[in-house]
Amino acid sequence: MSASATSGTATATVGTNTVTWNGSIPSGGSVTITINANVSPTASGTVSNQGTVNIDIDNDGTNETPVLTQAPGGGPTTFSAAAAGADIPALSPLMLLALAAMLSVLAARKLMAS
Repeated sequence: MSASATSGTATATVGTNTVTWNGSIPSGGSVTITINANVSPTASGTVSNQGTVNIDIDNDGTNETPVLTQAPGGGPTTFSAAAAGADIPALSPLMLLALAAMLSVLAARKLMAS
């Protein structure tokens, strides 16, 4: 696991599977934190993650107000995981035959046009 950020300092801690970031964001600005992590090969279903940021809402120098992070488009970062060895979609034998026939016709037409 590793982490990086467009500003400030992002630190990944493998033992606890956590990422911390420290820095400042100007009013109207943004910071993107990228987390590279491995998902277990036996994992399946939906993986969802949402961080918490503490901000200084009253400008007293203390970050006391927690706010949830948002993925682009809003809400938590979510993706689907499939266990290793999951079926990969493929064409049926009939559709493979149809594809081969179509490619043969297109190749013949191309050769005839030359």
